[in-house]
Amino acid sequence: MLGKLEAYSKENIVPMHMPGAKRNSELIGRYMDDMPAPYDIDITEIDGFDNMHNADGMIKKAFEKTAALYGADESLFLVNGSTAGNMAAICGVTDKGDSIIVARNCHISVYNAIILNELDANYVYPQYDDEYGYYKGISLREIKDTVEKNESMGKDIKAVVITSPTYEGNVSDIKNIAAYLHEHNIPLIVDEAHGAH
Repeated sequence: MLGKLEAYSKENIVPMHMPGAKRNSELIGRYMDDMPAPYDIDITEIDGFDNMHNADGMIKKAFEKTAALYGADESLFLVNGSTAGNMAAICGVTDKGDSIIVARNCHISVYNAIILNELDANYVYPQYDDEYGYYKGISLREIKDTVEKNESMGKDIKAVVITSPTYEGNVSDIKNIAAYLHEHNIPLIVDEAHGAH
């Protein structure tokens, strides 16, 4: 993909499309010796390249390679940031009025999805560390108790949403939480946005 983008950037075709930088590398210059400047290869959906929203070429191959790398059935790339990703994931697995379990320390985008889909939110609370003054991860016990409580009331939980790592770098036991939820056919949505730093 990179090679094709580099070759295209050298064709001196005037980009009459988004983004507005118009492949002007002088805006930021090169940032790594072995990579082209980002603006040199910044394009949109144009002839000869793929389309992120209907991939059938190089982007589709990148999806497939990513899925294979992570052992997933399918992989997609998020192009609108983690806020849009949280909202899309939640709205994608729920219908209006469904019940979900949500960690109380989730990003506001999770609450926006709850409002958009008129969801019944059932909260789990991260453990608080008195010594350091911050919240830790969500425990498997908290998830189990909340699922069992909702099941006993006849509620069908459609998803569980947690943040891991937290802004402070604390992680939940994702492996065991996921295993438990998958036994109950409940999707686990993990906002990992803070893992990038």
